[in-house]
Amino acid sequence: MIAEEGKVVFAPEEAKVAAVLRTLERAREEGALSPARASKAFGLCNFVLSTVAGRIGRAACQSLIQRTAFRYSGKEWSEALESMLRILEAILTPAPPPLVVDLLRIWTRHLVLATEACYKPGELGRRGLGIVAWDPDTGTGVFASEVVPQCIIDRLDPDSETLIMQLEMLAVVCMYLTCGHMLRGRRVLHGVDNTGVLRTILTGWSSRPDMALLGTMLTAVLARMDTDEWYYWVASAANIADIPSRPDYRGTERWDLLSQLNLVEVPMVLP
Repeated sequence: MIAEEGKVVFAPEEAKVAAVLRTLERAREEGALSPARASKAFGLCNFVLSTVAGRIGRAACQSLIQRTAFRYSGKEWSEALESMLRILEAILTPAPPPLVVDLLRIWTRHLVLATEACYKPGELGRRGLGIVAWDPDTGTGVFASEVVPQCIIDRLDPDSETLIMQLEMLAVVCMYLTCGHMLRGRRVLHGVDNTGVLRTILTGWSSRPDMALLGTMLTAVLARMDTDEWYYWVASAANIADIPSRPDYRGTERWDLLSQLNLVEVPMVLP
């Protein structure tokens, strides 16, 4: 629909939102959801969530997608489905933020963002996050560095051989939590050196439960940011955020490069 001259607003229909929740709540009451009903429910969810700002909630539908698989023979209502329904209820009631496209908006120049993570099991100094935000209009910016606390590591997939992709996704979330005051209402160019992270950002979901959760966090944060994000792949060797992602670099010549680039350190905000 056209909200006003130059603006297009997409919002889910109340009837379809009610149909999504009614279908899933009935399955919860019955304690069962067959692959056929899951497929129908996912079709409704996908349609409704495509009109929500940031496609919030799409990643949460992972358990629903898995239930639609033809090889799945169970029907029981699972803990994963319950978690998905709680997320959807929080997003869709009351009405979620609409997707607004302003065709006449004049943006300022892009902010340049970079995020990175490092991970090596068993070494506290090798599970770090680094973010850098630089404003070309002022020639200044900020950076943040943090060691990932054990409480977050414990929430990630314990069967993963490495947690580097999850931590790089976490660094992306931390960028918008930490630098929201700079980024709100701006266009941003965001460099990421992990293609798995880029895929989660661009599609809004992941087959890995911990990545799907982080993807939901990101879309929820971005829905209130009013930013125009452009993500691109950057080689690890060219990623300036690699420096703050390694806390053991602090006090070295490499760390000093950050101040030489007019970057000021700020505390990192974790989810």
